[in-house]
Amino acid sequence: MNIFRTAAMASLVGITLLAGCASPERRIEKDPVSYSKLTPLQQEQVRKGDISIDMPDFGVELALGKADSVTERVDAKGTVSIWHYKKQDTTTTSVDYIGFYNPYFYPGFAPVIVNNTQPAGDRVRVSFSNQKVIAIERELKR
Repeated sequence: MNIFRTAAMASLVGITLLAGCASPERRIEKDPVSYSKLTPLQQEQVRKGDISIDMPDFGVELALGKADSVTERVDAKGTVSIWHYKKQDTTTTSVDYIGFYNPYFYPGFAPVIVNNTQPAGDRVRVSFSNQKVIAIERELKR
């Protein structure tokens, strides 16, 4: 019974820590120096979880969190860094394996279903040049 309580408590603490980092307020608390470098308008936007053109990269990270992935585009005008914030779509869940797992030791067999939820595109793409936002692409709802 004590093992169950310990596991439950550890799970609760882990979930609380993950949820705590998910808001702009928590990110501002963790990095007040960067927040203070923003203009008053940018500070207001960050508190709302929004971004704008000419916002520095650290302001975007305070508002939206760390990007899920980053790509780079190089053309005749220079280098552009693109931060991708993915959306999760349960319609793209795939089942990779349904069957029994035999670990070659007791208890022998256990039913296994493996589901991988794949990101279904970007919800936001933010393009940077010289660490400042030059373009924002958002998916619009119909």
